[in-house]
Amino acid sequence: MSKSNKNFFFGVRPLLCWYWKSPAARITEHHCHWHSELLLLTRGTYEYEVKKSKYAAHTGDCVLYTPRLAHSEENPPEDPPEFYHIKFVWSHIPRKLPLQVHDRDGRLKLFVSWLHDRYWSDMQFSYEYCCGCLAAILGEFMRLSTNPEPNLVKATHAFVLKHISQPITLSQMAENVHLNKYYFVRLYKSLTGISPMQEVRRIRVAHARNLIMTSSMPLKAIAAEVGFSSESALSHAMRKYDHINPMQLRSKKTRKGEK
Repeated sequence: MSKSNKNFFFGVRPLLCWYWKSPAARITEHHCHWHSELLLLTRGTYEYEVKKSKYAAHTGDCVLYTPRLAHSEENPPEDPPEFYHIKFVWSHIPRKLPLQVHDRDGRLKLFVSWLHDRYWSDMQFSYEYCCGCLAAILGEFMRLSTNPEPNLVKATHAFVLKHISQPITLSQMAENVHLNKYYFVRLYKSLTGISPMQEVRRIRVAHARNLIMTSSMPLKAIAAEVGFSSESALSHAMRKYDHINPMQLRSKKTRKGEK
């Protein structure tokens, strides 16, 4: 381990840690802080906006605001959130961290609960203990952000197939796997070689191809079934991905049937 790595968590110290039961329909306008903040959801839904993009965190999600990152918050009246809230300072906080990760192994909740319990204790060495817990929390957050869910691609495919007849946005796909939208795009492309939206179009075309070859549905109905706005949009996509239009593909099916 290099000297720089040994000092990576140097200057990590908690400022405040408490458990917060947020009131329903609470709205906080855009604001930022000189320190960092970490929120770990234990119940409900936490909605927030950063750089004109809206996100939602649910039970088990962890949100990290770096210093001077402007954000607004809004709690849905029907599902107000409860969460651990940590304010802290980190001298060497990395610039490119995702906004949100999912605590898939439960380690974040364990470390955060340790920090919370000891923070309000007057036991000897409590401050040193809290600094160590905070370093463990941030280390786990980074581990979760760099090691994607093993089933990320599978989960995305399942989401697209479930909503294939509907408009699908990048934000919806990212929220489905509990990732920041921009981080999700980079991660998905690194795993598959194509962007998430290219994957959506590829799956739509593949599903349309299957329906054309196995059913007698009108092409206009097939286009709607797989989420294209019109038959011409389906035709354009099929020419791009399969180098054949729907009419030609159906003609091939008819000729095979005649044989």
